[in-house]
Amino acid sequence: VTAMEGKGFGDLGVRGVVRTGLSWICYASYWLRLPGKRRVIDLLPRALEVCRKMGAAFSFDCFKQVYTLALLGPHIERMQERRGSGLRVMVIGDGYGFLCALIKSVYPGTRLILVDIGKTLLFQAETCQNAYPTSSHALVGESDDAEILYCPAERLDEIEDWIDVAINIASMQEMTPETVSGYFFFLRTHCHPENLFYCCNREHKVLLGGEILKFHEYGWKEGDVHHIDELCPWYRYFFALGTARFRHRVAGVPVPFVHRFAGDMRHRLTTLATS
Repeated sequence: VTAMEGKGFGDLGVRGVVRTGLSWICYASYWLRLPGKRRVIDLLPRALEVCRKMGAAFSFDCFKQVYTLALLGPHIERMQERRGSGLRVMVIGDGYGFLCALIKSVYPGTRLILVDIGKTLLFQAETCQNAYPTSSHALVGESDDAEILYCPAERLDEIEDWIDVAINIASMQEMTPETVSGYFFFLRTHCHPENLFYCCNREHKVLLGGEILKFHEYGWKEGDVHHIDELCPWYRYFFALGTARFRHRVAGVPVPFVHRFAGDMRHRLTTLATS
């Protein structure tokens, strides 16, 4: 395992035989029914190698990021054909940093920006440096040309370069509406006009403070172009031991080991209108 361990923002912990078996049965159930099988199979060896370098298990968190990159891959590659390989990719809230590490493996010419709250960013810095010890790493403001740049959320305005691709998965749903609006303002003023923004979050969530978050009210504008807009097909259920608050049911009967997420997850791949 990694030298540090965290809770509440991802799961890369080492697993026993039973948990590992359940996890792979779950992955297979998604793979059998979803399109893009060949691209997922092509990405899997790279994903497993990234996990090995990071000292992490291939968890459901990793599995869903493989599907995310399988979806984004053709769009990124078309962008590279038009504009070259040195794209700037920003991931907001990457947990342990697995998605950024996987992107670096598949598209080594990309420059990565990881944005998160400070404590979580420490995990990303450790795991990404474990995966890419010879790449250049820097904190925002320390270097203009680092391959992997780490930015605390409160220092977001220190990023000056254009962003080509931005990604947020399951973390805007934890932010206040004001914080989400702030990120949308940043993206609209810092993204290249030919940009891609992938957003995958709960359709509706009530935060502990009582604030209500609705995906459709995040800050989208009429001029945005949605290339994909649907419920996320690989974010429906997971397999696990023990009991859970949300059990998957068939004809009202709970299915052993199969758990649902607390709410529907919607994903959009959008070219944001910029200003």
